[in-house]
Amino acid sequence: AVTDRTAAAAALQADRVDVVFTGPAEYVVIHERTGAEPIVAFERDNYRSCIYTTADNGVTEVEQVRGTKIAMTDVGSTSGHLGPSQMLVDAGLNPGADIEVLTIGDAVHAALKRGDVAAVGVGCHDYEEFLADEADPERFPLLEEGPVLPPDLLMARAGLDEQTIDTIRDTFTGHYDELLAAMLEGKDNAKYQNAELVEVTDRDYDEVRSMYRAVGVDDFSEFLGN
Repeated sequence: AVTDRTAAAAALQADRVDVVFTGPAEYVVIHERTGAEPIVAFERDNYRSCIYTTADNGVTEVEQVRGTKIAMTDVGSTSGHLGPSQMLVDAGLNPGADIEVLTIGDAVHAALKRGDVAAVGVGCHDYEEFLADEADPERFPLLEEGPVLPPDLLMARAGLDEQTIDTIRDTFTGHYDELLAAMLEGKDNAKYQNAELVEVTDRDYDEVRSMYRAVGVDDFSEFLGN
């Protein structure tokens, strides 16, 4: 286990690890630094971003949050930052110029309840879990649900021999049900329930690169601690 994407990239560069399991946002950053490539990917059930608001603020469409503040989770999170930011761009808004984006982690829901922000952008699973704990979920209507996000994946360091890569891929293909059951042990990986094994290439993550551009990032060095 490593602490963050910076440590994962450093370990790949130093040949201390051969394979990293990571999310799409982290993959793009690490690929840019190390040249690591996808092996297999895991398409999560309903892996999308959602933007929601409160029923009493008069906002019924994403375009109406112009000139306000929106809360998102962590900088660089695929579903909790990059995805909602792309949704703003698709709605004709410029994150940071037309609307102030606050990346405040798990405090997003509380910020909306206090009236600090006009809307929240998070992963749809997070939104659903939030509603499940609310006595009056209709107070927090959905403004928009984004498209399916690129899948999490296993990535191989540059130069890892093709035989090893093929063995890993074939093992997951031939024993996926058993391996998925092992992945689902523990609460943190519950998000992979019903995940499907899919084949991907680096080009399948161009969508994530577009999301980074939506938040004004062309140089990934800031996401790797440099």
